Amino acid sequence: MAPTPEEFESSVLPDRPCLLNDKFKVHSYDGGAFKSKGQYDIKNVLVPLLEPFHCSSSGTKFNLVLKCADDFTLTHFYVSGPGPRCTEPIKSGLVSRKQAATQVERLKKYDSMCAEELLEIVKGLRTYSSSEQAGSVLDPCLYFTTDSTSREAELELPKWREGKYVVVKFLDTHKDQGNIDVGIVGMIGYFGRHAKKQIPLGPWMKRTARQVWVHPNALKSMFSSSGWVCDGRDFTGGCRSGQTDFHQTNVYTVTFRCTTSGFDLCEKCAYDPTLGQVNESSIRSDLEALTDPSLCKLGATRLRNLWRRNWAEALPRLGIFDIL
Repeated sequence: MAPTPEEFESSVLPDRPCLLNDKFKVHSYDGGAFKSKGQYDIKNVLVPLLEPFHCSSSGTKFNLVLKCADDFTLTHFYVSGPGPRCTEPIKSGLVSRKQAATQVERLKKYDSMCAEELLEIVKGLRTYSSSEQAGSVLDPCLYFTTDSTSREAELELPKWREGKYVVVKFLDTHKDQGNIDVGIVGMIGYFGRHAKKQIPLGPWMKRTARQVWVHPNALKSMFSSSGWVCDGRDFTGGCRSGQTDFHQTNVYTVTFRCTTSGFDLCEKCAYDPTLGQVNESSIRSDLEALTDPSLCKLGATRLRNLWRRNWAEALPRLGIFDIL
């Protein structure tokens, strides 16, 4: 029987895929910026915030080459247009991965192709060929089209790709093609080379998690520009990522949030089936926190939450009164 994604990842892969953007830099870009203003620079697309975003100079069909500081394995790709005040949100484009920097002039061969032709190339049903350029540029591995309402698209690669560079070709927009506006370009995967370990993962950005032991509502994965701390710290055993206070995350850290209550969980807590459940290990962790001056208040909060939930069953069962 084939291993489940959880079994496979825990035994072979370093962890679940993560956002790799903080290790990427802009190597080259031929789209410029609106009125050459720095606030619209292309580097903004690597930061997962709605603003600042990228607004190109006039025209479309621009080529962005991104270089990673380490080898990477790409499993998913995410792209979104900016908020409603932008005029030309990105509609479609191509994604390729390379081992070395690519001459963008060679990518212009795709400018005149229609969507059907590009999809055939991506699916491997055909390939670009000419006497001068055959094989000079690897065919793209993804063709994306953003939703006209949400202005975003997420794709799981049918075949994981390894490399040092990602090339994104912005083809057109949802409006008049005056320029191209891009909010976020997200590279999701692993650092290192893991393409041979590929398994189906499902969506990465559009995920939900339920942890009924700690919160009644479904939690949705999202980027967060505001400071947050994993609320798993307040429940028995504490945060599975070790978060104990604010300022331990950054804009590249995905949160699983209930937007109604503002409840947040980190990735590890969102996927740990034992979160909030009483066992000997979690009680030991809570009691150890009581002996640490920096964690004593947090440990007391965890025990208080246990008390509120079911003190008659949880606390005596594990001998906590004797220990205290």
